[in-house]
Amino acid sequence: MVRSLFPSSLLVFLLIGCGEPGDTGESGTGDSTPDADADGDGSVVGEDCDDGDATVFPGAPEVCNGDDDDCDERVDDEDDDLAGTTTFYTDEDGDGVGGGAGRSGCTAQAGETELDGDCDDTDATAFPGATEVCDGVDNDCDGLGDEDDDSLSGAATWYPDADGDGYGRDDAPLQACRKPADYARDAGDCDDDLASRNPGAAEVCGDGVDNDCDDTDNGCELEGEIDFATNPAGNVIVDDGAWGFGRYRPVGDLDGDGYAEIAVSEAGEDAVWLVHGPVSGVSKVGSAWGRIEQGRDDNNFGIAALGGFDWDGDGEGDVALSATQYARDDIGYLKIYTNTSGGGTVDGDTYAAYLEHTNGQYIGTYGLVTCDLDGDGTGNDILARAHTDSGQPVAWVAGWERGSETPALTFGLATGGFSQGGFTTADVNGDGVDDLLLGAPDFDYDEASPDGGATYIGYGPIVDITDLDDTWDLRLYSHLADDYSGRYLDMSGDGDGDGHLDLLIGGPGNSVADAAARIVRGPLASGAIYTLASTSFSISSGSEASTWVGDVDGDGQAELAITEPDSWAVYLYSAAATGTFGIADAQATFLGTRADGSSVVAGGDLDLDGRPDLLLGGLSHSLGGAPVDAVVVVGGEGL
Repeated sequence: MVRSLFPSSLLVFLLIGCGEPGDTGESGTGDSTPDADADGDGSVVGEDCDDGDATVFPGAPEVCNGDDDDCDERVDDEDDDLAGTTTFYTDEDGDGVGGGAGRSGCTAQAGETELDGDCDDTDATAFPGATEVCDGVDNDCDGLGDEDDDSLSGAATWYPDADGDGYGRDDAPLQACRKPADYARDAGDCDDDLASRNPGAAEVCGDGVDNDCDDTDNGCELEGEIDFATNPAGNVIVDDGAWGFGRYRPVGDLDGDGYAEIAVSEAGEDAVWLVHGPVSGVSKVGSAWGRIEQGRDDNNFGIAALGGFDWDGDGEGDVALSATQYARDDIGYLKIYTNTSGGGTVDGDTYAAYLEHTNGQYIGTYGLVTCDLDGDGTGNDILARAHTDSGQPVAWVAGWERGSETPALTFGLATGGFSQGGFTTADVNGDGVDDLLLGAPDFDYDEASPDGGATYIGYGPIVDITDLDDTWDLRLYSHLADDYSGRYLDMSGDGDGDGHLDLLIGGPGNSVADAAARIVRGPLASGAIYTLASTSFSISSGSEASTWVGDVDGDGQAELAITEPDSWAVYLYSAAATGTFGIADAQATFLGTRADGSSVVAGGDLDLDGRPDLLLGGLSHSLGGAPVDAVVVVGGEGL
């Protein structure tokens, strides 16, 4: 046995004290040391797959960062232990929203999206947040489709279309994907009860209708020649064979709807028709809204009609009708009807007042007005002019206060030339009380001018003939022989727009050639004596009847109309100028077709469009057969 040359203790020491060259002899301080942990993540060399990254070590959470965080040689989506992922959903229709169970991962694959909730993954137009449109699809996936969804966008706007003309009213529009019944896509219909009136209609000049609903005249001012034979009017009252008619006049709003009714009568019959306003299209008197039927043979029942007053003070409009003779052999009368507001047939004997004038026949023929002549401030008094058949040149005037059948004013004027003629009332001197104007067309100015005519004006209040002395307050004479000046009087218009009413005096003359209408400009001077040669506006060759018709062309000045029956025409003139004018100078000429001439009545604003309208008679209208008598409603400014 060989013994060791060194003691065992020395051998142990040598083993402990020896190392590799350069070794410090301190444990765990070198990379090659098996238990070294350079990144301090608790995983030593040999275990840690990246000892320079403290987030990488065996058992670390695998997250989406492109590293093998848990050192299992699987990165991100390859690792079943992946944590902190995003859920991706299958998006088959490519609309950015998917569905199904979803998949957890780091990166979306083709056909995947992070958004969930698609209610139809086969339709790219349907997904949460999509705009709901009219396509029959629940686009925004809220369970509501099209019109049921408050978020509907792009739906059409529809407008109520009662007359079926393809244009609706502007009020009460609704949004819908499909056309509802009785609705139209286009708005702007100004009359949804009349299919011929809509923004797409052609404007017809002279028919009194704004056909295309643009509230403009479209070059259709009341000017030039308007022939109703070749251009039938759109708004017309016709005799459909029921009785026939000739006289017509607005009588105010009888039923309280804001529109004036029109009374139409035939002098030889015993009935008056009440045509409901406003007149639209063809209105046949045989089926009129109302009718006052006298039922006996009174002469010229309804020869004069008056409305726009409240006789019984109940707030409703009433009607006054005159007959020139009772039973054709007695005096004339007036009847006041307060029971017409409901339309229908009214018995002529159910009147509220029966007003006789014992000193004169033909009551109301030469004038019937409502006024405040006695100056008591109540208004709604009725004043009528009549004359006798006695051969005496007497003009009788009678007046009744509202509600009374006893004449408050009655006198006869024996001044020469008063047998018949114009009659009206107006506040001539501007004191707030109506004044009396009477025409004496047979008055002789002098021996050289017989039947030249005159006009007399007496200032109110007037309650007795003693209020009118022999001189009157104003006198206007014509010194032209056979002028018959004063046959027609009207002081309701301001022709030059200066704020003062102008007096229009008509004289028919002996022929068309010497007929004339003249304007005496207001204000009129008290006590003055005018000769009509000094008037500022005259129209010759065309004056049979003359009347102010209001500012029909919207220029701020009233126009006047003159009839000339021999040529079946009505002439419209602007009265702003001075001088003498003839037929050729008329602003507009309305041609009738009836052999017994034409007539005109100032209608006022019948359709409430802010412009006065005209009523023209002496015309014919075809109802699919022979022409019948007609009254045409012509709107202001030619519409």
